[in-house]
Amino acid sequence: EKAPSDSIGQGTPTAFSHRENVLLAMVGLPARGKSWLSAKIVTYINWLGGKARVFNAGKYRRQILDANKSGRSEFFSAQHSGTRDEIAKVVLNQAIDWLQNDGNSVAVFDATNTSKRRRKIVRESVKASKEPIHLIFLESICSNEEILSANLLMKVRNSPDFKGMEEGAALADLKKRIARYEKVYRTVSDDEICEGCAYIKIQDLADKVVLKGVHGSIPLRIVNLLLSCHNGPRQIVLLRAAEAEKEDFELESLREAAFRVLSDYQEGEGGGELYEIDYGSQGPYASSSVPSSKTLQASLAAAALPSASASSGSGGPYADDHHHYNHHHKTDKSSKSSTTSANGNKSTKRKIGEESNTNKCRLSISISGVCEKEGDDKKEDEDKKEENGDDNDHHQKQQQQQEEEEEEEDEKHNEKHHNNNNHINNKARKTTKKDKHLKCTPVVRRLKRQGSIIMPLTSTTSTAKVTKSGQEFINNLRQIAKDHAWGMQPCVFTSTLPRAIHTGKAFITGRGHSQQWSALNLLDTGVCHGMKVEDIKKTLPEEYGKWRKDAFRYRFPGGESYMDLCHRLSPLVLEIERTRRPVVVISHLSTLQALYAYFKAVPVHLAPTLKVKRHSLIILHPHIYGWKETNIDIDNYIQRRQTKTNATTL
Repeated sequence: EKAPSDSIGQGTPTAFSHRENVLLAMVGLPARGKSWLSAKIVTYINWLGGKARVFNAGKYRRQILDANKSGRSEFFSAQHSGTRDEIAKVVLNQAIDWLQNDGNSVAVFDATNTSKRRRKIVRESVKASKEPIHLIFLESICSNEEILSANLLMKVRNSPDFKGMEEGAALADLKKRIARYEKVYRTVSDDEICEGCAYIKIQDLADKVVLKGVHGSIPLRIVNLLLSCHNGPRQIVLLRAAEAEKEDFELESLREAAFRVLSDYQEGEGGGELYEIDYGSQGPYASSSVPSSKTLQASLAAAALPSASASSGSGGPYADDHHHYNHHHKTDKSSKSSTTSANGNKSTKRKIGEESNTNKCRLSISISGVCEKEGDDKKEDEDKKEENGDDNDHHQKQQQQQEEEEEEEDEKHNEKHHNNNNHINNKARKTTKKDKHLKCTPVVRRLKRQGSIIMPLTSTTSTAKVTKSGQEFINNLRQIAKDHAWGMQPCVFTSTLPRAIHTGKAFITGRGHSQQWSALNLLDTGVCHGMKVEDIKKTLPEEYGKWRKDAFRYRFPGGESYMDLCHRLSPLVLEIERTRRPVVVISHLSTLQALYAYFKAVPVHLAPTLKVKRHSLIILHPHIYGWKETNIDIDNYIQRRQTKTNATTL
């Protein structure tokens, strides 16, 4: 069924094509990476906009029993098998009940499940559930002695089961526990697989993967993730591209306004720290409490825009270049920013406030994403005629005639408007004439009648060159890259914007080159591109309300949502995961917010509120069940380095 024309590019997007309830039952001996894989899978599915959760049997055991007793090897003998079975059943039932709730998609039952008897209990429990559940046994096998030794050390150093124990004694006790499990351990076999059940065997983290009966959108995404993951040491660097010259409209910077509307951040409070949450705390030993987001600001007054004289740059609540968001430092308002062009050509220029008949800033709107061809409408009308008869045909003719009259009125308005505004260049007129065969939706007609200018969307590429300060920033990056040698040539991923590509050259030596990904281009805000937050509220109050309610899933008319952006970035995330060399990602605010949310397991609805400072390196290192973060303020680093050099010279 064809959607109404006014809803093209709109609506609340869903994470996956249809509802899928997936239960992943982990299988494997202790210290084989089951909890590490569980955390990876849950983070990935949640980041894509789904709902996933880990149900860990060991954590529940420690909640109801004393860890000093239940964590010792004696508890894992045959004598206590009944108690362990009851604990496993309680956690399994919690996972199954959670999957029955609408919207929940993936539950990970993190337990050993080493015996065929235990896995039979899992199959029977899933079969008895009210809603159908796709059961997948995910078995983790580790035959690499070096990896296994590292896993054992990590477990005894971090698990509450061994708190207060000497490391040698803890290792000996853990090995006794594993020996008890090995007596009943049987690998998953084909004869255990029935209808609605499957298995995945992963050996030494993607060194060997075997699967049977795996199908569906979510399971196959999980398989792709498992084929990409490894825990080898490397660094991932996130960096915003250098500033570019302003070749587009001189609009006020709206990034700070959008940030304030979507978060409770207030300048001067808390040192600029948005949330006192350690997003790197994951896995079975992390706190069981789930942090809740703070209440969003109710007043738009708290999101007052900076004056045009103080700041200018690309507009839109998610346009790329807000000045200096930083997830650890206060916002800096001193940098310049640019708007980019979707077709790679130079964008038109104009001045704000030149018109004498209005005090409003004109808006830059694209009709390409919210228009449909008349041929499609005629086909729809013919289908409706056959279905509804002559009465509906008469009504449709009246409606079509009314729309034609509105379009004719709009054309006259636009022609008069174009003649009265000399600052609009010929390119804008040509674009309008080119789109005459397109039928505007009510949203666009309303914007046009309110004085908006129809211009091409400028959100993906631009020919703007790097500014003088931007070039100085790139030169500083080269020095930092030399000081922080990573042992090998890093993989450099950039967006397709020239300033991002130019920034990437700072990390390339010899014959190396960067990889350009269109997925790293900034968020497409559709018809809202270039609009101020206050203008969206006045002109499109319904869209503004939807955006405020759910900034992550809200899809801009003719554009995309943050969730769409995450799906767009998904292939790149898998590429980064499988890369064993250092990785440098040079992109823009919206895309870096999304990538940071994935690697640090930030709740996705908070992604639009994350601060990523320009002229700052975010360096991520693998750490237990997540990523450890370090930051380098490039300007301060170069200043300290110069001071040190001058002192040495004296």
